[in-house]
Amino acid sequence: ALNGKAKAPDSRPRFSPLDVQDDPSVVLDPKDVAAGEQLYMYCFSCHGMRLQNPGGPGPDLRESQIALSRDSLWSVLHDGTLAASGMPAFAEFTRQQSDQLFAYIRARARDTIAAHKTAAEKPGY
Repeated sequence: ALNGKAKAPDSRPRFSPLDVQDDPSVVLDPKDVAAGEQLYMYCFSCHGMRLQNPGGPGPDLRESQIALSRDSLWSVLHDGTLAASGMPAFAEFTRQQSDQLFAYIRARARDTIAAHKTAAEKPGY
């Protein structure tokens, strides 16, 4: 806020290595992933475009332990359990929308894992 005295939390260094989290047993519906991508427009200003956060105010959700659980993500998004830490509640989101965001986050994490694996397999990596 203007004339506020609170300090924004430190963001991670711009090029620190990712610690992408995933649970391969979670099955994702491509329709939910696509719908979640559309809903992510509410998130990108803090969490980065396509979940690629180069040091913004919100954490990189591909690394989030919270985003590994549909119930935990719902609690944060809808109920505002991290409001004291600066994450606003989105009480207008339905459970289905929260699950769609979950699917999008998981899909992007898997894309990142696959890209890193492919890069590591290339000669000269």
